[in-house]
Amino acid sequence: LHRYIGDEVFKTEQVNVVERHAVNKFCCTDHNGNPLGLMMYTSTCEEIKGAVEEYIDMWKDSDQKVRDPDTNQTTSGLYSLFVSSDELMDRDKYGFCDKAKNRAKIIAKSRAVEGNRSKLNSLVRKEPLTIEEAFRMAARTCLFNSVKLTERLDYLHFRDEPLYETGDFRWENDVKFSRVKWIPNKNGAFKIKEGCVLDEEHSNQVHQVGKNWVPRNGHKYVLGVDPFDHHSQEVSDQRQKSDGAFYLKCKFDAANPDWADTPIVEYCMRKDKPTDFYEDTLMCAWFYGSPVFFESQKQGIRLWFDDHDCSKFLLWLPGAKSPGIPSSPATLQALAEYMEQYVEEHTDKIVFPLLIRDALAFDISKTRKFDRMMAFGWTLVGSDRIKLKAKSEAANDISRLFKKRKIKAR
Repeated sequence: LHRYIGDEVFKTEQVNVVERHAVNKFCCTDHNGNPLGLMMYTSTCEEIKGAVEEYIDMWKDSDQKVRDPDTNQTTSGLYSLFVSSDELMDRDKYGFCDKAKNRAKIIAKSRAVEGNRSKLNSLVRKEPLTIEEAFRMAARTCLFNSVKLTERLDYLHFRDEPLYETGDFRWENDVKFSRVKWIPNKNGAFKIKEGCVLDEEHSNQVHQVGKNWVPRNGHKYVLGVDPFDHHSQEVSDQRQKSDGAFYLKCKFDAANPDWADTPIVEYCMRKDKPTDFYEDTLMCAWFYGSPVFFESQKQGIRLWFDDHDCSKFLLWLPGAKSPGIPSSPATLQALAEYMEQYVEEHTDKIVFPLLIRDALAFDISKTRKFDRMMAFGWTLVGSDRIKLKAKSEAANDISRLFKKRKIKAR
C-alpha cells in the first residue's frame, strides 16, 4: 500500500482497531520494515463507539515524544494530533481565531449546565478541550454521578501505568488450607491495588476452630461475590453466560488508614468449572482473612464452602436464616443506593477502569450484563453490615456501672 486513509476510526464496532492497524501497517512497509506508504486515521468526537480502551492504546502508541531509539518510530508508526474545540470556533477568513475567547465561551456554557450531569457530560464531549474529554464515554442514563465517574475514568485511562498490579493467588507448595501467596503475573486473573499486597506477618489470618476454618479480619475487609453455578459448556446460549466476579474492599485497617473504603482486589472471568472460581474466591479471602458475602440465589458457592469446612467464611445478614443475600427488586434497589452514595464520596478511590465503565452503563433491569457492578454492589452492602464499634478514649468512673442503693439502719 502506498496510501491508506481510515475515517472515523474511533467509531469502529466489532473490530479491534489496534490489530487491524497492525495488518495495514505491515502492508505499508517494504520487506525490510521500512515505510513504503503513508497512513492517516481521522475521527471526530462525541459519538465514540466500540472499545474505548483500544482507541486509547492506539493513541498512546502514537505519541511522537516516545520513539524507539533505533528506528526513531513510535510503537504504532503514527504521530498523534488533537485539535481542541477552542481552536475550531469563530475562525476568520484567514483561518485564525481568538483561542482564549473561545475557551472562555466553552467554559461558560459548561458552567451553565453543571447542575445537570447528563447535559454537562454531553456538552464536554461535543466541545472537548483535552484529549481526555474527547475520549469520554456517553452516560445519558447513568444512575450515578456520571461527571465524577467519567473524570475518574479519564484519569485512569491516561496514566502511563495502571494503579494496580496483576497476578494470581496460589496455595503455598500446592497444599490446600495451608497458606496463600501472591504471585505477580501480567496474565493473571487478579488485580490488586498497588501497595495493597499484605506482608508475611499480616496475611493469612485464618485459624481453625474444631474442623472449621475461620477468617480473623472481618473487621477490616469484606469480599463481595457475583457467582455462577454452571459449567461453561452447560450454558445453552453461550452469549448469555456471565462471568464470576468479586471485589475485596477494605473497611478500615488501623495499620493502613489510607486503604479505608477502597476496593483492593478485582476479579472477573469465567472459568470452565465453577469450583475453580470458588477456590479462587477462597484463596483471596484466605490471604486477607476476609469474610465472603454472595448472592444467595446461586447456592453452589455456599455448598462448596460447606464441603471444605469453610462455612464460617460466609457472611450472614442480621436476622437472616442463611448466609448471603437474595437478588430481588428490594435488594437491587439497596445495592444501587449504596453505589450512589459511594460514587459521591469515594470515586477517587477506585483504581479499576472496567468497574467504572460498568457503573456508567449499569441498568438495574439487566443486571446479568454487569458482573463487575453487581459484585462491587454486594461488596458495599456486605461491608455496611459489620462496622467497628466506637472505642471510648476517656476513663470511666466504675461507680457509674452499679445501681445506687439506700442502706437503712434498723
